[in-house]
Amino acid sequence: MPDSSGAIWRYDMIINSNIVVAGKKKCESFADAVRMIRKSLKLTQREIAEITYLSRDTIYRLENTDDSFTEDTLLRLSKALKGYDLVSLYKSFQVEISHTIEELANQLDFALLLNDRNTLQEIRIEFVELQKNKLADVDEAILKQYILYVDVYDEIAFQKLGVIDNAISKILSALEITNGRFDIFKFKKYHYSPIELRLLNIYAICKSKQSKLSDTFECDIMKFSLDYALNYFNTFKYRYLIPKLYFNYANMLHILDCNETVVDVCQDAIEYSIEKGVTNNLAMMYYRLGIAQSKLKDQYSNDEIIRSLKYCIFLLNAYRKDDVADKIIKITLEMYKIDLRNLT
Repeated sequence: MPDSSGAIWRYDMIINSNIVVAGKKKCESFADAVRMIRKSLKLTQREIAEITYLSRDTIYRLENTDDSFTEDTLLRLSKALKGYDLVSLYKSFQVEISHTIEELANQLDFALLLNDRNTLQEIRIEFVELQKNKLADVDEAILKQYILYVDVYDEIAFQKLGVIDNAISKILSALEITNGRFDIFKFKKYHYSPIELRLLNIYAICKSKQSKLSDTFECDIMKFSLDYALNYFNTFKYRYLIPKLYFNYANMLHILDCNETVVDVCQDAIEYSIEKGVTNNLAMMYYRLGIAQSKLKDQYSNDEIIRSLKYCIFLLNAYRKDDVADKIIKITLEMYKIDLRNLT
């Protein structure tokens, strides 16, 4: 199992149920494990090369690089190393790296909920490191897509709006990595992986900023993204993805002034987040709910409107986001003439 540093600890590692490496060893990579096994058997790299008929350069790469190797090479090496099943060992490291990718994706969605640029950049660095690791049993295309996704989000969220055209081009290129000639106007005909769905959603955000298509088209994409995620990715593993999709969809509906639908979406999002224990998006969902209710005064009392907005401010203060709460109070007073100061 990985420890807190990401390293892999193996206690009395058993392979083929009959070969044991005694003692506690720390293996951070497949190469590290191969080197550890060879040394435990008191064999030199030259001796291994002679037994396996592999070049000494291959043996060196096996022990010191993250290069990929054929099953035939691994079987030869297994025989030379007294029966160690290096094919299974190789795959065990692949699985652990795959789990790392899933966890990074989860951290990514969490960082996006918090609009945390520093964490976003740290996650990008880790994706790049995994991309360099040829042992990962993950299509390199997926890693490329995650890296492009982080780059695009960083550009549109934290940089100037002049980058939108370039961001859209990057998104479509990323989708074409796994979908060939991706046709955005036929987006409903495709099946999506989690990263492809993220890319599709951020495309709609970029297009809404660019204003070259009708807002209803982007809104359709966002609704489709949310529905697709609820149908196919509604598990604990994607608990931060779906709240983000809810918020993006509600925000787009707000732009279109579809306030009754905003209320429905926000209420669904709040219920989902409470059920899943994901609280970081709740503040802004309550805010979007309160603003939508304020535009439907014939349906909602002033007490209901203030209660929704009050929850937003209280939650932001609980998250120690006092600066965000202050901005919300100021914007709400200026734009909607609702005074949230001195809430009790």
